[in-house]
Amino acid sequence: MSYWIRNLALIAACLFPSFAAAHTFSLPSNSRSVTVTIPDNLEPVDTLRGAEGGVTEVRTFNVLVEPVDGADATAAAEEAFKILMTRGIEIDRASLKQTSRKINGLDATDFTFAITSGREVASFTLVEIKAGGHFMAVLYYGSDEGMKANAAAMTSIVESIQPIKK
Repeated sequence: MSYWIRNLALIAACLFPSFAAAHTFSLPSNSRSVTVTIPDNLEPVDTLRGAEGGVTEVRTFNVLVEPVDGADATAAAEEAFKILMTRGIEIDRASLKQTSRKINGLDATDFTFAITSGREVASFTLVEIKAGGHFMAVLYYGSDEGMKANAAAMTSIVESIQPIKK
């Protein structure tokens, strides 16, 4: 009998891997407005205000989801740049490119740029979570190989941001 139960459990694990494949966070912690899901292989954890995860091997890929405030997207982006600077990442402002889009009904802007010192690659997406200057920044940084290997995870994290219906 235990042979069949073990096999059934193995088949269920193969067919339904999404049951244990990610952790969903309600953010920001002080005023929950959105949810975001980070894959378990990135070892997601709560931070004081948000969530983060990364590839353990030499931290070749890191993701940080943090609330940033500002009167507008420009001011919020400056806060996101400050977060990157605290992680040792300096950018070339002349290389900055922005692309606006919608993510699950929320206004968002992708920011790409060249790095002048620090990690090899970094970028972030800024999502307006509430009117009046409330944004969520999804920041990615790491080695070029780590970013390429985790491109699907980056996309899934950003696309997982959902407003909490109240």
